[in-house]
Amino acid sequence: MALEDKVENLDRKMDTIIQLLQGLKESFPTKKSVANYFGVTDRTIDYWIKNGKFEEGVEYTIDNDGRIKYITNGIINHQEKSKNKEKKNIQEKEYLNPSATNILRSLQCLK
Repeated sequence: MALEDKVENLDRKMDTIIQLLQGLKESFPTKKSVANYFGVTDRTIDYWIKNGKFEEGVEYTIDNDGRIKYITNGIINHQEKSKNKEKKNIQEKEYLNPSATNILRSLQCLK
């Protein structure tokens, strides 16, 4: 394994550890807290639930009263998957100029 690959692997592991530690102190009792974590609006969270971007039993559950409860580990894992997907998409499009790459990066949250 090349040194560059080892450094990238260590970087990913550090990100995972940081997120796990944040997960110990973070909880997501409200839709607003989830929206703030992702940097989106409350309506976006509703949209993600409605359209299956958030899965019941993975990112959220519905209690007996019909209220949505967010699963901390599921939310953090979703963010990690999104970041990895974004990196992959951007790497595939490295031939674009920096401005186009930044625009694509900012539009990733709409998927």
